Amino acid sequence: AAVCTCFTAFVVLYLSLLPPAQSFICDFRLTVLGIAGLAVLATATLALGGPKSCAALFVYLVAAAGMLLPGRLALAVIAATALGVGIAATSMGANSSASGSLVLSVVAIGLMMGAFGRQIRTNQDLRSAREELAGMAVAEERLRIARDLHDLLGHSLSIVALKTELAGKLLERDAERAAAELADVQDVARRALAEVREAVQGYRRLALKDA
Repeated sequence: AAVCTCFTAFVVLYLSLLPPAQSFICDFRLTVLGIAGLAVLATATLALGGPKSCAALFVYLVAAAGMLLPGRLALAVIAATALGVGIAATSMGANSSASGSLVLSVVAIGLMMGAFGRQIRTNQDLRSAREELAGMAVAEERLRIARDLHDLLGHSLSIVALKTELAGKLLERDAERAAAELADVQDVARRALAEVREAVQGYRRLALKDA
């Protein structure tokens, strides 16, 4: 019963450390504690009288360590596990061929999963960097559009404001000049509208590489 309990706990903990369940474990310390728990449960399974085939649990231990832990820490866990497995197998009477095969399996699986985990972390970093660059590009584009619109409309709207104010003052004293000022206001407004439309069409037009 104790062996079955330890074995079941090992399987549950191992599955909880792997994706997609591992995405719920955000704290690195919990991951380290989980891997340490795997080591304790694998050792307890064998110490309580589990079959020799349960030594394969240490292969799963280094697989989880290689995938989830950073490089140096993963290598340390793999090396310590391989050394412990080799010593334990020899002390239990296993021949050198069986001990060497188990140690080699532990090292090979651990290194392979370590490379796999490193690739996953690299891809995650690249994805985060890409998202950050995309956000920066959007912010820069917004600033550029705001700056261009300010340059296009700022001068035109200033002229419109001045000429309409002047036309209002001249309306009673010099109607013809007031009408001329209002005509200028219309020309400035049309020109500003055309510039804005041209600018907007330029933003929407794709370059050859973008297309």
